[in-house]
Amino acid sequence: MIVTDLPNECLLSIMSYLSKMDLTAVSVAKRIFRDLPMVNFIWVQHCFSKWKMNFACNKILAKADFRLLYPLSWPATSGLLSRDDEITIINETDAFFNGVVGNGNRSVQTTNAFPTTRPTVTELSLRDFMYMLISKTWRKRNEMLNRPFLFSTPFYDEFNYENPVVQPRSIAYYEVLVTRLDTSESSSLLPFLANETSADCIAVGLASEDFRLDKRLPGWDSQSFGYHSDDGAIFHGGGRAVAAYGPKFGDGDVIGCGINYLNGSIFFTLNGTSLGTAFCDIAPGLRLHPTVGVDANVQLSFNFGLQPFKYPLSLYIGT
Repeated sequence: MIVTDLPNECLLSIMSYLSKMDLTAVSVAKRIFRDLPMVNFIWVQHCFSKWKMNFACNKILAKADFRLLYPLSWPATSGLLSRDDEITIINETDAFFNGVVGNGNRSVQTTNAFPTTRPTVTELSLRDFMYMLISKTWRKRNEMLNRPFLFSTPFYDEFNYENPVVQPRSIAYYEVLVTRLDTSESSSLLPFLANETSADCIAVGLASEDFRLDKRLPGWDSQSFGYHSDDGAIFHGGGRAVAAYGPKFGDGDVIGCGINYLNGSIFFTLNGTSLGTAFCDIAPGLRLHPTVGVDANVQLSFNFGLQPFKYPLSLYIGT
């Protein structure tokens, strides 16, 4: 008996133990292995491993060819860090500041970054590169890589509540909900509660790994960009506003921030509405982390796409 005479269930079981390289080589060598009804499910598992996420796979099998999607998969943003003792990290998406407002500056940043502002094939691991090289669809992938950037990380929005969007995109995006700490509620997580003051400032944006989380708000150096709540202005390169930009924001607002890799710009949203381009011609080679500065007694709840975005990102990226 030759291998191709085995039942499909046996072939799939065998293929599930193959590495990505071997799975690709087998698929190229024999069409039967590439066209098995459930072989896409094996690639789904590989993509989810690379995304470091656990979605309900059965709902999105028809949405994409995961064999082609694998080399473009980018780890989902998760995890928060701060270097200020008065910022409490609750979990991977929530933090709050319970210190004295107006006494210094500090920020919260994600542990992993968005893709670089102008990545190349070197962003891929050697294994991914070899996987692409051996594939018969290398030419198509090469064309995709020659664009400013395409990557895949699943997300939900108001038009995709049940099935995440997994198609390659050129927009990296996150949102943060600002919630004032309620003085009428008692919680062991909130040892210090304060009222809103005129000194309150929340700065939503992006910053490099070298950004001083214990000293600055986003926008106060050359490798950070910020939209500030107290005056609605945008900042970059120093403590002086670059320009008036959008409305002031605060308790109950959802602020979004994204990078458009097609045109090298940064934009912000407020409560699901785009505020337009804030910064253009972003320098290449920047690894920017979602970063929020806080000088107000508020809780920050980050959303990296595991919950539906307030902003309809799928329409913006044309999926």
